[in-house]
Amino acid sequence: MCGEDVSCVNSPGSFGCECLGDMKNGYFYVPEVKQCIDVDECKLQLCIQNTSTCKNSHGSYKCDCKPGYKTKESHQCIGN
Repeated sequence: MCGEDVSCVNSPGSFGCECLGDMKNGYFYVPEVKQCIDVDECKLQLCIQNTSTCKNSHGSYKCDCKPGYKTKESHQCIGN
């Protein structure tokens, strides 16, 4: 009912579908096509635009620091 690579989750009187395995984070389930679709985290502006450039990837994203900045944590850049 839910589609390939998707788990059916039972609830009282109903059910839901959720993405499995590597698709559990960074993807969302679209019932019309019965698939898990990648979330474009860059459209959510999770990287600070004046210090980094966002690069979307399947199930994740990366903030590449702009010149003059270095990585502080996985998604943050600070001045050198």
